[in-house]
Amino acid sequence: MNPSSARQLVTIFHIGRSGSTVLGDLLNQHSAVEWLGEIHEWPEFRDRAAPPGSGSELLRRLRSRLPGVTRPVVAVEAQFFHLHDHGIPLHTFLDELRGEFPEPAACRFIVLRRKNYLRKIVSSLAARQRGRWFARPGSPLPPVHLEINPERVCIDGDAQPLIDYLRDWDAQFDQLDSELATDGPLCLTYEDDIEQDPLVAYRKVCAHVGQPPEAPEVRFARTTAQPLTEIVTTLAAVRQALAGTEYAWMAD
Repeated sequence: MNPSSARQLVTIFHIGRSGSTVLGDLLNQHSAVEWLGEIHEWPEFRDRAAPPGSGSELLRRLRSRLPGVTRPVVAVEAQFFHLHDHGIPLHTFLDELRGEFPEPAACRFIVLRRKNYLRKIVSSLAARQRGRWFARPGSPLPPVHLEINPERVCIDGDAQPLIDYLRDWDAQFDQLDSELATDGPLCLTYEDDIEQDPLVAYRKVCAHVGQPPEAPEVRFARTTAQPLTEIVTTLAAVRQALAGTEYAWMAD
């Protein structure tokens, strides 16, 4: 039997530092959902390619994992830069997923946005400075002080001006929205659905995949809840770089 048959695949697209870890952990506590995390980061493929076969590297990685999944809903994550690193156009990857799970309602998509892109960048840089990417409730992380040069920001294996990241993410989400126009994706935002209560997003995802919500425990906490004035030592330069653009509010 094809390991993809009689299963539902849920793929969540995001740019990182958007609440996917806490959401994934909540869903993985559901008796019907197995959350596999970011395909790009699966440790068994760090130093070797996925087994040979048809399709992209990411699809072959996913295909190799499916036989070990016992729950009816399997959920994975993908970031735009993961596709870029593997040379996979977005439309190609989406078509591969649809082809692997061709049954009606078998392939579901979730778009998770973080409205404030600057906060995503701050969270990424703070995690790298601390050497810790996650926090647990009741165990606060040490404060960080970041010097952000708007002319050269280094995150996600890239280095470019701050404004270029923001424009690129807008363009990538616009393309994703267009590509998924007929798929009925679930659209979430960090600020509305996760930041204050991750269970809001959890219940929406359960409804999206047709599973009744259970009673999971929230086991992750925010990592950079402080105001930007307490984190970014070069905030004046960041504000100047964003002044007069549609992104200026992100530095307030």
